[in-house]
Amino acid sequence: MTTWCVVQFSSGATEIVPNSWVEGDKVFWPPYPPKDSIRLNAAILNREQPGQGWHTYQPIRLLITRDSHDEAARSLDRYLNKDCDTTDIQSEEESHHALKRKRRPNPVYHSDEEPQNERRFTQAPKVLFPATQLASQNSQPSPPPRIYQTLQRPNSPMLSYPNVPASFPGDELVFSPMNLLQRPSPEVVSDSSETARLALKDVAMQKLLTAVTELSKEVKDLREEFRQFRQSCRCGQSESVVQPLSEPLELPFHTMEALDHAEETLLNGTNRQAMTARLATIGGTTLEVRVRRMMAHLLSNELASRLNWAGKKNKEPTKQKRPFKELALCRSLFDALTQQMGTATVTQFAFAQGVQKWQRYAPDRAGGTGRQLTQASDDNEV
Repeated sequence: MTTWCVVQFSSGATEIVPNSWVEGDKVFWPPYPPKDSIRLNAAILNREQPGQGWHTYQPIRLLITRDSHDEAARSLDRYLNKDCDTTDIQSEEESHHALKRKRRPNPVYHSDEEPQNERRFTQAPKVLFPATQLASQNSQPSPPPRIYQTLQRPNSPMLSYPNVPASFPGDELVFSPMNLLQRPSPEVVSDSSETARLALKDVAMQKLLTAVTELSKEVKDLREEFRQFRQSCRCGQSESVVQPLSEPLELPFHTMEALDHAEETLLNGTNRQAMTARLATIGGTTLEVRVRRMMAHLLSNELASRLNWAGKKNKEPTKQKRPFKELALCRSLFDALTQQMGTATVTQFAFAQGVQKWQRYAPDRAGGTGRQLTQASDDNEV
């Protein structure tokens, strides 16, 4: 039972179609856009049945029929690439008798010198089917876009159609054979579709990971803001109302005398709680940022240059540094941080690291003011 047909349209284009699409000198064609070659290939390979909305083209010329699509494709390839006539589409194995071999002159006995009395004419060019002009947008839909370029030898009987008119009502949108590409094989179509599907999957996965990362960051920020808000609500709901300092302190401290006076004031528990509540109003995104802001709020760079976390002893009094960890101001600072971030987050080690880092660069901060003033005071005393 024949299942595939090789047909030739009135414009000269050739195509492989199922036999269910051919009725006499008429052929049905799917109503897909000309550029949608993937759907057209799938319709042919799946042998879709003609239905409503399908286009019809007639008259057509049935070149050959085959039992499989591969055999029809080989026959069409011989017809297009080997310039054979319609009756010679069958191969030598398929025909009942062997085809005659072409006789070619032996190059050994062929002379390069041409006789003077003999003239050689140039070979006539091969004739192409003329392309039909494009019609307006209101014309009928176009014929199949995936057609093959057909080359015709001179003096070939294929051009003789005595009963076929020159133009047909359904050929207004026929494309020129010179501008048409050869139909890709099913393997190429499947590979390209698989590659496109994998690329789309990679892009979708990348977008999904980016969205998840952004959402995680936003959730983390919202948790931090909610924790700060909850901590502030707890501070406002505490039963013990923090009283202001009995003696207001001017911050930041610039001299060692002002620091000694603040230490005497903070010996009182009420004053120390008031200082802790005041420092707790200073926030930040991380522990290091909070420590840096609180230290800058308490001490100037000049005074911080004369302090150290553990202190430094020296025979010269001007080179000695006072230990910051033994001050009541340090305890108030640590209590304010634990009140904001909790005891599980704020450890003694992390707190000490933040204070030491801020004090280490205090002399060079603000244009080196602290270090210059410290050296100037040492020179004056010498």
